[in-house]
Amino acid sequence: MKRMLSKPVLLTQNIGGGESMDIAALSTSLSSASLSQAVSIRVLSMAKGQAEQQGQSLVQMMNASLDPNLGKNLDIRV
Repeated sequence: MKRMLSKPVLLTQNIGGGESMDIAALSTSLSSASLSQAVSIRVLSMAKGQAEQQGQSLVQMMNASLDPNLGKNLDIRV
């Protein structure tokens, strides 16, 4: 039985005006773009969570600072 060793083949595709595009380079580029997008989404998700937590803390501080007697009396001395 004879084994055939195959050589790596560079796949290209002709585009319009005779330009060629390397399929491997395109795949790498798309993979990189996909990773970049995934990282961006994760960072935005983390920022959203932090903003929500800060908003909840602000609401708690505002509720804690409400005093029903505050501002009802005005002391004036001349």
